[in-house]
Amino acid sequence: MRWSGLLWFMLVGCHSDKLFMDSGATLDDLAAASDVDRDGVPSSEDCDDEDAAAFPGATEVCDGVDNDCDGEVDEGLAFTAYADADGDGFGDPSSAVEVCALQADQVLDDTDCDDADPLIHPGLEDPCDGIDNDCDLLIDEDGDGQIWYLDLDGDGHGDLDSATTGCSEEPPEGFVALSDDCDDENDQIYPGAPERCDSLDNDCNGFIDDGVTTTWYRDLDGDGAGDSSVPLEGCDPTAGYVDNSADCDDTDPSISPWSPEVCNGIDDDCDGYADEADALDAGTWYADGDGDGFGDPDGLRTACVAPAGYTSVGGDCNDLDSAIHPDAAEVCNGVDDDCDALIDADDDDVSGTVSFFADSDGDGYGSEVVVVEACEAPSGYVLDDSDCDDLDSEVNPAAIEVCNGIDDDCDALVDAVDDGVADATTYYIDADGDGFGAITYTEISCDVPAGYVLDDTDCDDLDAGVNPEALEVCNGIDDDCDGDVSWQEEDPDGDGIPACLESLWLESSRTYHNDPTRSATYGSLEAAVLLSDYGVESESAELYSSTISSELLNGYGILVIYGQGYDGPLSADEQAALEEWVFDGGRLFYLGGWGGSSTCAMVSSLPDEFGIGCASSSYTWSGTSSLSSTHPVADGVSTIIGLGGELWTVSEPATTLATTSGWPTVVISEHGAGRIVGLSDEWPMYNRETSSSYDIGAQDNELLIDNIWGWLSEVEL
Repeated sequence: MRWSGLLWFMLVGCHSDKLFMDSGATLDDLAAASDVDRDGVPSSEDCDDEDAAAFPGATEVCDGVDNDCDGEVDEGLAFTAYADADGDGFGDPSSAVEVCALQADQVLDDTDCDDADPLIHPGLEDPCDGIDNDCDLLIDEDGDGQIWYLDLDGDGHGDLDSATTGCSEEPPEGFVALSDDCDDENDQIYPGAPERCDSLDNDCNGFIDDGVTTTWYRDLDGDGAGDSSVPLEGCDPTAGYVDNSADCDDTDPSISPWSPEVCNGIDDDCDGYADEADALDAGTWYADGDGDGFGDPDGLRTACVAPAGYTSVGGDCNDLDSAIHPDAAEVCNGVDDDCDALIDADDDDVSGTVSFFADSDGDGYGSEVVVVEACEAPSGYVLDDSDCDDLDSEVNPAAIEVCNGIDDDCDALVDAVDDGVADATTYYIDADGDGFGAITYTEISCDVPAGYVLDDTDCDDLDAGVNPEALEVCNGIDDDCDGDVSWQEEDPDGDGIPACLESLWLESSRTYHNDPTRSATYGSLEAAVLLSDYGVESESAELYSSTISSELLNGYGILVIYGQGYDGPLSADEQAALEEWVFDGGRLFYLGGWGGSSTCAMVSSLPDEFGIGCASSSYTWSGTSSLSSTHPVADGVSTIIGLGGELWTVSEPATTLATTSGWPTVVISEHGAGRIVGLSDEWPMYNRETSSSYDIGAQDNELLIDNIWGWLSEVEL
């Protein structure tokens, strides 16, 4: 550093006066303030004042220099690299160096186990070549070699936990291919080895001594037979135990399978039965089928106690007849009664004879008048003495009693007095004399009793008007005994009056026409009075506010409708309800009335099945209509007076009773069980005095209305 002193001298020599003059500093102060590398940091603070790139606060770069003067070189910038001599991308872990940049023969990996061979590094297959190709410390694990298992006991079965791999087809010494040994220190234990009773799992199936132990049974009484309820599993016999469970009482040595059976109520030989027939002291018994105390010598049986139906005495010659046995008395019956081989008269001990009765008519029944005593029946004699007429073969106790004035069956009862008479007839009481009887009282007789008939179908034998041929009428009674009454005879609205005796009048929407409660003009009180003569009560409702429905109709037997054009047509539901009601027996009186531009609106909407339709919406006819029919509605009526009405067409089943100018004015129709009357002009229905010509009192109008009510209220249900 000699040059620095010279430089200092030169600086001082050249500028000393001024330097000292300006600052007043000493030489030491000047030396401290020097910055040789001119990096802005005094030499006293700079770690290397000869390197302008090294000073406190400088940025550290990877150049082997302490750029920031913190005492550390390249901190946080260098990294570890490994030599890759074979160029396989895997480095030698023993060649670690710290570098700022990788060289061409360096890598970051340190897992190569042979950096001189590019074919040896992690990730390769490890075939059978004796080399650890994949650097996993295992050799040839990916090769086609065999896994072998250590076989310490040499039984051909190896230990699963002691495996090795070999590329040879032959196992290494002491190794085998199987790994299923459960004890590799005992050559008597391996899969398939015979199980022995040694408290070991010889066959490696997880069970010890399975199938080779013996079940021993306690022999408490020492008779050689064991108790099945006290078993013991073991390999060797145990004192007090035997190898069978045949004892049925292990507390008694005299009871065992090899003990003799005796009659003592005990199962001595343990066969499940006590005192059977082979007991040493069993007795001999004879079958006594007839219960006479003597048995069949061929029906022997041994037993400790007499079996049911057996006896200790034999000698019976007919064990099916209790009257035949050695102690029986011989009688006349063609049988060896006392079993001495002698029958009837051949036996000196025979006693008793039989009475036989003469059967003169050969019907098998004898007369008690002629009798003989004998062992066998003489010709023409029988044992029976019950014939009441032994001269007539058709009269005897077996004959059938018939209506002939004779006691045919000999029971002292003749003809119908005998309950067994065959051809008597059952007659039924006819209390009301209508020709139909009731089953309440009957008479079985050969002749018709007074007050009885053959018929039994009367359902009310106290009312002559009630019988199967009676007309069903509106009275709430099953008049014709068919088991039922019509809905019209019921009281659906609960007012105490059956439907067939109630009528409903539906008023027009514009007037009080057809109101049965009014006597004023256009009222129909007079017509309703005529209807009441037939026992029918009338009610009214407003047509335009009452929907014609099954619920409405089923409370009435007669319906009166005044159908003005103003009221419009019936709906489909109303048509269906009206048709169903009429078909089931309802009675309809339909009045055609003009009104509005659609005069025929309602009659046009009547069900087609009624046969009444509209021909024109004009009401052109008026005046007098002539009736020319024998129908009850027209009976006695020659003409009716009207003001004018709708022009109708008529088809089956409707029939025209009156016309005016060829147009129908009075029409009747029977649809199903119901009746329909159509009047195309309403005027004949009004009260008297409403008009000088057109009202219910004019000419035959009143008679017509009366006939209509009579026909509609004639309820043949």
